[in-house]
Amino acid sequence: MVVAAVFIIVFMSIAFYVAQLQADLNRSAVIERAANLSEAVAAFRTLYTSEVVQRLKGSEVLITHDYKEHAGAIPLPATLSMQLGKQFASSIEGLNARLYSPYPFPWRRAEGGLKSDFDVAAWLALNNDPDTPYYRVESSSAGLHLRYAVADRLRAACVNCHNTHPDTPKADWKEGDVRGVQIGRASRRERV
Repeated sequence: MVVAAVFIIVFMSIAFYVAQLQADLNRSAVIERAANLSEAVAAFRTLYTSEVVQRLKGSEVLITHDYKEHAGAIPLPATLSMQLGKQFASSIEGLNARLYSPYPFPWRRAEGGLKSDFDVAAWLALNNDPDTPYYRVESSSAGLHLRYAVADRLRAACVNCHNTHPDTPKADWKEGDVRGVQIGRASRRERV
């Protein structure tokens, strides 16, 4: 009887340990997936800025947020990043990305700004320490859900436009300022 009780306790302890290990692995996988998404969007935006937008400055090509309204125009880097995030959300299950700022341009007020307690917490944390991602993992019956935020810092190539645009919500930006927050969201079904 004592041996059976000890066996049951040991078995339950092992089962609990394995379940915890699996949950930790799932959490790590979700964090890695969201971090990779954020890094990929940031790298794409940097590349687009340097290899497309910068090369076209001074040309006849209009670079604007409302590029669809102008023949031959191309989107601003932030606009293209937002479009990319929407594409992820509609085509890759469990992933999406969002770029936001508490200083949205007038045409972005509906989708921009701080919309949730997470948005506010991420903005404050990233302004305090822009080099450290801010994230939150939440569990539900559907699995793990993670919001992973990184600072969107103002690039040298962008400062002048942000400070001189007639509709700018803030005109004293400096290179390296946290202009916004890039969020990658990932979900993963738990396999426990």
